[in-house]
Amino acid sequence: MKKLVCLKPSQSKRLIAILIARLPMIQEKMQKGNILVTKGTTQGYVLEELLKISKSEYFFKKPNFVAGQIIPTEDHNGIGSLSVNPISWPEIYFKDGEIREVTDRVKCIQRFKKGDIIIKGGNALDYNGQVGVFLGSKTGGTIGSLLGSIKALGLKLLIPITLEKLIDGDVVELSEIMGMHEIDDPGKNSLKIGMMPISGTIMNEVTVLESIFDINAYHVGSGGVGGMEGAITLLLEGSESIMEEISIILEKLENEPDFKPNRP
Repeated sequence: MKKLVCLKPSQSKRLIAILIARLPMIQEKMQKGNILVTKGTTQGYVLEELLKISKSEYFFKKPNFVAGQIIPTEDHNGIGSLSVNPISWPEIYFKDGEIREVTDRVKCIQRFKKGDIIIKGGNALDYNGQVGVFLGSKTGGTIGSLLGSIKALGLKLLIPITLEKLIDGDVVELSEIMGMHEIDDPGKNSLKIGMMPISGTIMNEVTVLESIFDINAYHVGSGGVGGMEGAITLLLEGSESIMEEISIILEKLENEPDFKPNRP
């Protein structure tokens, strides 16, 4: 059976989050182990889904769980900008399913053991399957502070990223021509940035569906109008029974609101 699915960005983020929470390695670490959730738009959706299976109650708003963001002008007619979220919110980690706020992410993951997980999103996904992260801090921001320890300790880096972030370029090559000292004009009310290539387990709409279900998933189109800007179209191929399971999940996405960012 073949099924077409069109998802707007917020629905894609919710789908990825729902299915990440079902991954065996996540289920295992929510019982015994550590998971650090860093800030980001998609990570906010993941955090909401992890809270549903956690041993703790915790309240937060997704727009607060963001560090840098790309936002439109207030009238939505001007050129957008890269900006810093005006509200600062702590990162979160789960210890054996119990939620804790993070005051120092570097010290936090020094306590992590084999197989423990860091969840960090990205800004670009290239045609080689490489992920790039924008750097708005001179010291490398979140990923700059974590990557050395992740690699040194052998921890698992899980990268939730939507297919709307596919780019026509090589992340490694682009990282060589970007940088705060390289960019002369960042645009009105925007940041100068660099880019860091990162490697880990990429969880986009295709990979996460294929990780949970015995199907073939294909990204066959992008874009839309009338509120579906940034949408992706998927072709799913599998048995009728599996498609019924997937349809139940897709029904949960029907009323997913658009993400509303905080404004500086």
